[in-house]
Amino acid sequence: MLPVLEALQLGQNNISHIDTEALAPLHSLTLLGLEGNQLQHLKFKTFLSLHTAGTHLQLAGNPWNCNCDLNRVFSKLLSVRHLHVDDYHNVTCREPLQLAGASLAWVDSQLCMAEMATVLVITVTVLVTVLAAVVMAERTRKKNQHGGKSWDAELQTQER
Repeated sequence: MLPVLEALQLGQNNISHIDTEALAPLHSLTLLGLEGNQLQHLKFKTFLSLHTAGTHLQLAGNPWNCNCDLNRVFSKLLSVRHLHVDDYHNVTCREPLQLAGASLAWVDSQLCMAEMATVLVITVTVLVTVLAAVVMAERTRKKNQHGGKSWDAELQTQER
């Protein structure tokens, strides 16, 4: 019976995708071997049904597309107490080309830097725009308080 299956070795089977519901009936799984397949991406939801005391995952040898999304998935996998990625330090990138052959463990902190930089630039741009709008609104308010006179005109009037 599948619900009491404890070990599932699917290594070297040319698997390129795992449906998020595929592992749902396998509550007793303690070992899932997926090494040496064609996996490039994973979804964290795929592993949520594995709630034994400790499920060991073997994921090395796949042509991983190392990007920020994959980094997030592995970060979540590594943080779940009952999931253990046994070969995490052997998980290597195939894509992008500049990371080909690099260990995901080595590059994981760098993968989201570009995304974080983009978010930071957008945030700063929005803040500057809001600040400029507030300054313009305040100038307009002060101009309207002085009967439409500009600050320069107001100063010239006071000097006379």
